[in-house]
Amino acid sequence: MVFRESLNTEIAVITLVNLIENAIENNLVAIGLFLDIRKAFDTVNHRILLDVLQNTGFRGIVYDWFVSYFASRKQFVFFENFVSDEEDIYSGVPQGSNLGPLLFLLYINNINKLPFKGKIILFADDTALIITAKDFQEARLNLEHDLHLIMNWMNLMKHY
Repeated sequence: MVFRESLNTEIAVITLVNLIENAIENNLVAIGLFLDIRKAFDTVNHRILLDVLQNTGFRGIVYDWFVSYFASRKQFVFFENFVSDEEDIYSGVPQGSNLGPLLFLLYINNINKLPFKGKIILFADDTALIITAKDFQEARLNLEHDLHLIMNWMNLMKHY
């Protein structure tokens, strides 16, 4: 399931339920793995995101705006009488806005191109992986395979 306009959490849940129902109707084992990527928006690597935006077709002024937006960003902590040194920020997208979720979705949308043995359902930072197989042993092996794919993908995105 890729991200498209007019899809929402209800569609993601219906897709999930349909996969499980089909497994039951066909006497298959179904295993679900549900991932909630903690602090997902904070993990978005700016360099990778800019590459994704460019590969998605962002060009010219729009692309330059994003480059400028992510360039030379800094943060510091101010607490009572203490002010920390400024530190450069190389990851994260805005939270509490429409832009943050959109950028995050673009950032992770290529995960669905991995050769999963199961079905991945993505909605923002929530991910469900559903495995169906003829028996529990096959389902467990397929789940382990797909979980390794996800972990390798996340490490690759982290260390791009």
